[in-house]
Amino acid sequence: MQAGAGNQDRQPYVIQLKDGTELVGFWEQRETQSGGKVRVELDTPWIQGPQRKMISQSDIISAPTQERPTATLNRRQKGYADAGLVQVSDSLVVPRDNYDRAQRARQMAGLDAAEGEQAVETGETSGADMAGAVTAEPGVAPPRPGFFEQWGAHIGLLLVAVLLTGLVVRMAFLSGD
Repeated sequence: MQAGAGNQDRQPYVIQLKDGTELVGFWEQRETQSGGKVRVELDTPWIQGPQRKMISQSDIISAPTQERPTATLNRRQKGYADAGLVQVSDSLVVPRDNYDRAQRARQMAGLDAAEGEQAVETGETSGADMAGAVTAEPGVAPPRPGFFEQWGAHIGLLLVAVLLTGLVVRMAFLSGD
């Protein structure tokens, strides 16, 4: 899901209505339609497609004011959170469950700590340490096994196979019957 890229470049306006509601949207052209109505494009990028609303100029208390950029950022983050979305960057918005799965996968892969957590060293041993896993500094590869550690079992199995083959040949073909 992509955020409205066009809405990122322009700053929305806060429009106060007489009934106490507050609309936040884009009212760049300020063209009055028939009957004194004005079309406002609401700043709701978490909803698919542009949301437009017709309001009467007589319902507006005062002239619309531009919303502060920090207030816009906070309002959009809250809107995304309420809709179950997470804004990853200015132009990328993903569902919360996909984001959580991706963060968990990154944490399991050791790419970064969980969101909001600091990697804190404790004196306790983890289950991986108890299971005999090789632990090393992040980013440092574990030591490579030696030749006999890597190939010793294969060589031993080959020797046993040769000895057993020799025993079978001796018993079957070289017996004195």
